[in-house]
Amino acid sequence: MSVAEWFFSTLAQSTAAIIGFTIALAAALYTSRLEKIRHQTESLRDQLIEIQDEYRPVLSGISTTILEEGEFSTGEITPDIDAQEIVDDSQNMEEAAARIQYLSSGLNATTEEIQEWASEQQDEKAALLWAHNKRTIGLLDEISPLTENLLTPEQMGELMDSVRSMKGILDVNNESAEALYEEITGDEAGRGFHTEDIFSETESVERWIDRNLQDYNRRHVGFEIPDSIATGQNISNWATMYEEFERDLGLAGGNAIGSKIISNPRSDIKEFLRYAAMLGIVGIFIPLMFLIVSPESPAWTLDSSAVLWSQIITLAASAVLSGLLIWSLFGFLRKSMT
Repeated sequence: MSVAEWFFSTLAQSTAAIIGFTIALAAALYTSRLEKIRHQTESLRDQLIEIQDEYRPVLSGISTTILEEGEFSTGEITPDIDAQEIVDDSQNMEEAAARIQYLSSGLNATTEEIQEWASEQQDEKAALLWAHNKRTIGLLDEISPLTENLLTPEQMGELMDSVRSMKGILDVNNESAEALYEEITGDEAGRGFHTEDIFSETESVERWIDRNLQDYNRRHVGFEIPDSIATGQNISNWATMYEEFERDLGLAGGNAIGSKIISNPRSDIKEFLRYAAMLGIVGIFIPLMFLIVSPESPAWTLDSSAVLWSQIITLAASAVLSGLLIWSLFGFLRKSMT
């Protein structure tokens, strides 16, 4: 066996050993991480479903109330739904049904689109409150115990953004709440405007108020408020509901975004597999090609310097790719431990 044959044979065997070891380790890490994410995802799903059950009826009642009492047109921002097109584009009927429900009950619009649309309406604050409320309902409807649907980090961000926007509109310490009062009543906001009953009676809102409002006041104020204020028909009560909604949503989803519980681990291993494939070509396939050809072929009749340079280049490329492969494996290991 010539020196060149020994070199390429040794390189191919060493590279195969490196790739085999790292792939076995990556497979074990990947399986462990999938299991961890599965448990975390199911826990997050349970929390979000509890939030959905608690707040969706209230949001639906508020949406109906604002739509009836505010002066704005929803035609420009409410999408037209082509059910057949959605079915054709979906992988199965469950996915299609979830998408149709999302589009019909919610609002598929960005915060900027909502802001631009609301600025053109007669009652801007009421329009903003309704639009963010509708988008929130749609996002909550994406969560289902019967399917694999779970909010993406982007959707969770949109949900948090809408809840904060609605809370800000109802904040009695800024002008938005006063503007909303004036839009609904047609009167100028005076002292104590936020405790006046200006919204129509809504059963779902009243039920939430009966269950939660006095407990909120005991925790944050230190005493219960009079029943005459705890009606569910004033800005103060609605503001409390959205504040509690934001708190519960933050507890459930805030950490999920930071720890990437709702991310797809398959994307994290793609870089590792790409380097493994490249190393296999450079460190195994190319050396084998040199070994397959006969010693009398032109590959072995080159001058010694050309053969030497081919060995140096192949070795250097294999070393670099091996380093990148191991580095990507360590990166995957760090993500698996978080």
